[in-house]
Amino acid sequence: GLSIYPNPSNGSFSLQYQLDKSATVKIEIYDALGKLVFSEAQQNLFGAFRRDLNLISLQNGVYFLRFIADHGNEIATSTQPITINR
Repeated sequence: GLSIYPNPSNGSFSLQYQLDKSATVKIEIYDALGKLVFSEAQQNLFGAFRRDLNLISLQNGVYFLRFIADHGNEIATSTQPITINR
């Protein structure tokens, strides 16, 4: 599954996920009101996925990170809370 650390953090997070098949990966972050505050996509990823996120521009609080792996005929999603506290 999806691993996010450290959590809580000062705004710097690392994500790890194992992709068993080639996928387009999309990362979305929403604030507590459901507003999209960050989004990115990367195509044709496979194997061990690792991404460092720098979210220090966001205010302290709880956000929801949505990880989407689109394999074409199958989509895997995971949503987890993250906390920025400095």
